[in-house]
Amino acid sequence: MLTAYSGSDKWGGEMFFFKGNRAVKQTLMTSITLLMILSALPVYTAKEAVGEDNNQQAGGKNVYDTICQHCHETGVGPVIKGRQLPVEYITHIVRHGFRAMPAFPEPYISNEDLNLLGQYIQQTTSAGK
Repeated sequence: MLTAYSGSDKWGGEMFFFKGNRAVKQTLMTSITLLMILSALPVYTAKEAVGEDNNQQAGGKNVYDTICQHCHETGVGPVIKGRQLPVEYITHIVRHGFRAMPAFPEPYISNEDLNLLGQYIQQTTSAGK
């Protein structure tokens, strides 16, 4: 007979290393969620996303739609569209990470695709477009 874990144990129903520390729980759950998202992201290039079309705006938008929107349009990360962020800033944050945002090394996004992404984000005029 199989029984489910009821959560009651000598530590009061919580794992001993989480007891009373909500911030640690939230940080761990956020990290696990981000890891799951990142592991599910395909490694691709913008050229594959847009085919033969050399339109830079379309390439940057496809990179954003494939990689960035999962967090930056769902409230996990800050809104980045419509803020006219410099391409250099976007490149630095993507490559090195910042706070809860993980770094995306070149195997995840090429330098060319990152440049297209930066140009796209910089040129957006509002969060909805």
